[in-house]
Amino acid sequence: MSITDMAHCDTYLALSYVWGSTRGLNLQKQNLADLLMPRSLNHHWPQIPRTIRDAIILTAKLGFRYLWVDALCIVQNDKEGKMRDIERMAAIYCKAQFTIVAAGGNNADHGLTGAGESPRSLCHQIILRFSPSAEFIIYPSQTLDESATKYFQRAWTFQEYRLPNRLLVFFNGTASWKCRRLECSEGLMGPRQMLHLPRNGLKSDSTWPNFTQYTDLVAAYNGRELSYEGDSLSAFSGVLEAIQHQFPSGFIQALPEFYFDLALLWQPRKPLRRRPSDLDFATPSWSWIGWSGSLDMRYCEHGFEHPILPLHSDYSTSWSAMCHPVTDWYKTTGPFDKRYPVNNGYIMYHKLRVGRVDNSPNQDKLKETQFVPSDITETGWHVSKHFEKWPKGRSEAQLYYRSPLISEAFSYPLPLGQGPKMVQSQKITYLHFSSHRAWFFVTESSVKAVSSRITCVTVSIADASGQLVGVMRLNSTDAPNFGEAPCELVAISRSTADLDLFHDRAPLEEASDTAYLMQIITFRGMRLPLGTTPDDYRALQKIVGIYEYYNVLWIEWENGIAYRKALGRICKEAWEAQDPEKIDVLLG
Repeated sequence: MSITDMAHCDTYLALSYVWGSTRGLNLQKQNLADLLMPRSLNHHWPQIPRTIRDAIILTAKLGFRYLWVDALCIVQNDKEGKMRDIERMAAIYCKAQFTIVAAGGNNADHGLTGAGESPRSLCHQIILRFSPSAEFIIYPSQTLDESATKYFQRAWTFQEYRLPNRLLVFFNGTASWKCRRLECSEGLMGPRQMLHLPRNGLKSDSTWPNFTQYTDLVAAYNGRELSYEGDSLSAFSGVLEAIQHQFPSGFIQALPEFYFDLALLWQPRKPLRRRPSDLDFATPSWSWIGWSGSLDMRYCEHGFEHPILPLHSDYSTSWSAMCHPVTDWYKTTGPFDKRYPVNNGYIMYHKLRVGRVDNSPNQDKLKETQFVPSDITETGWHVSKHFEKWPKGRSEAQLYYRSPLISEAFSYPLPLGQGPKMVQSQKITYLHFSSHRAWFFVTESSVKAVSSRITCVTVSIADASGQLVGVMRLNSTDAPNFGEAPCELVAISRSTADLDLFHDRAPLEEASDTAYLMQIITFRGMRLPLGTTPDDYRALQKIVGIYEYYNVLWIEWENGIAYRKALGRICKEAWEAQDPEKIDVLLG
């Protein structure tokens, strides 16, 4: 056994595992020549961690000649070569015949129980036969509990588990097989067919930019652990590489250019910690990649209308908000380097939406989401000639189809398969934009988080007179010192939400706060109808109707560069009443 050039390996297996504190044999510049020699791994066998040894033995028993293992196939002290290999991670795992997953244990010496050198005790199933056609199988549950194993807490294993087409998973003394067609365990007699693929998986043939899939992946990834925080983007780069063919212009610091206004609206679910920057990696404050901790991506999704009309789907068809640009974004590698425009194009495609799917009395007020004539033949889409009925009792609308032969209907067209082949440079860490800023105060808030799982502090935004004008979720559980110096807020987008379609799961905390709704009604010079009480938030929502607000960043400056401190929302009337001043911002 020895190390070999991967160019010679057409058919191979891959291994996914956790290193933990184990530091056995790994590939270095100084031992590369030695490990390329025949039988070199035989001589170093005791120094190889048990999980890798078991995987080597299993690979041979299954009739394969080659196994890809990061510790022995990536030169660990070759910085440039290591980065190139990391950029190829998606291809490595996707092209493997299957990936061996060591999901148990806390380090690389745990082994693959039941394979190789790691023995196990079998627990046999009991079969009760009631008739020739009816059997009842009793077997101890071997459900893969992702919360109970280190493997599913580590950041690097996130993409290693999702990129492969086939997995052989070792966990808790048993082995299971997972692929696109079925899932089966050695503890059960028959396979379980995969009726549908999970939303947060990558095993999809989709060619359109699926923003919901992206936000699910981000939410599942960012709370995971990294030994070196500078790897936050590298450990997710395989995921981006796997889906970037769907997204026009790809990703900047893990944010999709096509949905850039929406992607900037990520919020914390639990306290976040700023990832440190060094000479090798500068972490931008405007991207979630620059923060460590659990994220709430629902507000990003809130402004995205899922385009597919599902008959049987776990995607929600309820949509009541829209995000509108207020600036043009530019990306750059440094304060004085050349700037390139960001392709923030989602809104232009959404304007091709024909008709509305809801029966809201406010639909005529949402003029910016109405149909805009366009020659859609350039997009490769086909539009129905007649209005069609949507599922679940929705109103009629003209629908889009990717082909006359495909029955999958869309409410508006999107670019298909126009993403780049290469991931954008990690050196693009700055944004430049022109917008408006104003000064407000943060105060203690009566607004409650939309979920008990959100543990970060929500504060109110007040103007100089103390009037409640907005809300903001901080990145910590500690409340700031209220009433001190005003905070500098800059608008990054404007949104409209139809409160007549509001539901309790919508990520707008203020939309169910009666004090805030009454303030909007006061700003508009409206009065409550007879019989309406100010503590009935449902009635107040109907009075407000269309809630318009600005998405704002609380920024702080350092050496002429602004940094994101928190994200908030301010009602449109209050923001514009401040007569905000124009400002150029370099956001780092």
